[in-house]
Amino acid sequence: SDPKARIAVGLQLMEVATAGLSTSSIGRLVELPRMDDEDSVLIARALNYISPSAFIMNDVSQWFLWVAFSSLKLFRDQGNAVESCHGYSLVAMTLSAMGDNDRGYAFHKLAVELATRLGDVSQLSRTTTCMGFHQAWREPLSAVAETAHRAWRHSLDAGDWFHAQFAAANVLRANVHGGAPLTELETTASNFLDFLSSRANEMAPLYDACLRFVIAMRGEGPTPGDLSRADDLPPWAETIDGIETEAVRVWSQTIQVLAYVMAGRDREALESARAIWPRYVVNRQFGDGGELHFLHALAAARTGALEEARVQLEELAPWTTQNPSAYGPKAALVRAALAEAEGQNDVAIDGYLGAWNGARELGLLHVETLAAYAAGELQE
Repeated sequence: SDPKARIAVGLQLMEVATAGLSTSSIGRLVELPRMDDEDSVLIARALNYISPSAFIMNDVSQWFLWVAFSSLKLFRDQGNAVESCHGYSLVAMTLSAMGDNDRGYAFHKLAVELATRLGDVSQLSRTTTCMGFHQAWREPLSAVAETAHRAWRHSLDAGDWFHAQFAAANVLRANVHGGAPLTELETTASNFLDFLSSRANEMAPLYDACLRFVIAMRGEGPTPGDLSRADDLPPWAETIDGIETEAVRVWSQTIQVLAYVMAGRDREALESARAIWPRYVVNRQFGDGGELHFLHALAAARTGALEEARVQLEELAPWTTQNPSAYGPKAALVRAALAEAEGQNDVAIDGYLGAWNGARELGLLHVETLAAYAAGELQE
């Protein structure tokens, strides 16, 4: 019952379970012999069953840590079972949450490879869903969306509504972070909301947040500024307040911060971003982390909180290094905003134009829009 004790046990398990495993050797675990001990198979199955609850508890450092590395130790000692596929995904998510992204990514690829070899659609549903979340560290957001669509199809084939809703959420998050056109975002969010509302409601607030974002950007309903009015909360703010799963709350509120930034409501964006970080535990391994660092840094630079902006830009640096196609133009936009705030207008204009060109080449429509507007304002 003691959280510190659980963390200590989890860290000990991690050290034992990952001993001798490098990024290059992890893939060879796919060749482990088949698990034939009946008790071990039952334990593997039980660990798989409790893993969603451990995740939803937003408890990577405690139960999720224990579940993941108990599973890995079991597989290395007893061999692979069908449940190893998802077990390796749990290890991947936990390692990446703790900053070990290279080995985390290798475990994701191992999980998908084993599920593919076994041809188990239920495990393909789980492993591709988890893989899609981690890809934001490494690959273009278009690839993230593609994997998430594949995970969605596997989940439907398996009748796995729990992972179907996460796959759908990942499609939307990749679209939002990748600057998809509003029409595409609206259609996708509406379809998922209609299809899943009667089957899996956990992600409904996220779909609703996407639709509210579209409405706000088009000026067809409550503006982002209205979100701060306690006497007249629009539906998406009410929904966010009712979210039980911290992951969904963070995803939805990150979209809210984006809405503020796109509407030029930088003070509200800054306050909202600051409020999210204390909840940001499980989600640190997901693409929302890079997006939130970007939005937080930009809002801080545009409101004169320059030291805070520099801190957030530094936090964004690992994302930019590992995945320049997703985060390079975003970092460039923040640097340009900092230059403008410091009175270096020529540097800022060059920076905005560089961010605009990069975003245009990579299809980051929201970054392209922000950069073009900022450059135009500065040149007038």
